[in-house]
Amino acid sequence: MTVLYDGVIAFLAAVGVTALLWVLADLVLRGRERTVDAALVLPVCGMASCMEEDVRTLLTLRGQLGKHAPILLVDCGLEEESRQRAAALGKRYHRVMLVLPEQMEEYIT
Repeated sequence: MTVLYDGVIAFLAAVGVTALLWVLADLVLRGRERTVDAALVLPVCGMASCMEEDVRTLLTLRGQLGKHAPILLVDCGLEEESRQRAAALGKRYHRVMLVLPEQMEEYIT
């Protein structure tokens, strides 16, 4: 029975040391900004009534991917008022751009 207790204690000690090392490694590496080469694409058309909310969601997601990922609002038939709102979003937020579908390739590559 003593051997069993010693084995359990050794296992718990190994798990505890591993958890401590994991936490220390996380603290050391957390300072580095992780960046992912990605472009966030949001196709918008018509009135695009939820466009501002969708852009805010993508801004949150971009914060997790790295602040350099562009957000492309792809004009798939926007009405003029919505196109103006999309252009205003592009001016308000960094690297948010209104593009046409045929222009996407130059922004992604």
